[in-house]
Amino acid sequence: MSFRENVLALFALSATLAGAAFAQPSFSLKTNSDFPTLGTDFGYKFGKIEPFIGISNYSMRMENRTSYAPNSLESGSSSYARASVFITSVGMRIGFRDEGVKPYLFANMYKLFTIVDIDGNSPQEDDQIESTYSPFGLGAGFGAEYAVSKGFSVFGEYGFRTLFPHSTTNDPNASSPGVTRTDEFTAMFSMLNGAAGIRFYF
Repeated sequence: MSFRENVLALFALSATLAGAAFAQPSFSLKTNSDFPTLGTDFGYKFGKIEPFIGISNYSMRMENRTSYAPNSLESGSSSYARASVFITSVGMRIGFRDEGVKPYLFANMYKLFTIVDIDGNSPQEDDQIESTYSPFGLGAGFGAEYAVSKGFSVFGEYGFRTLFPHSTTNDPNASSPGVTRTDEFTAMFSMLNGAAGIRFYF
């Protein structure tokens, strides 16, 4: 890097460390109404502003098994499907009060990472499903927390979550020679959801 880039990098690092020295780190554990599984986020509170990053995971496995009586000439069979969804987020909370019940607004951006393994599917078919169900999303809402003791509080949130699935598939085996067909899928899903949990400050 050039001298100027080194100076800028050093300044940014110094500002980050100086800000972290006056920040209060937090850890949240919560469950959502739309996905009733625990999620976590980590934040740094600078006065009334608290940027945070979060992650949660949802997994599912389905299996279908067919068996026959011992005297049957038929053999048994089984099929399965496995899926895991990792939801990562980055966002900001803005508080309005430091005592009693503390209301705040929040906004965040999501990125889903879906991993599937379906019996009978080719790797390309699994990749297509993963691409479709790994969208970006946005969320916003309001919440309030109450300090039960120093460094420990309970909170509730309510807001909306919007996801934008998108995928593009190229089919070189189109009916006309030399023509490649492109199928593009775009959608938007929006939902209201609530959350409740506990938050620790260190």
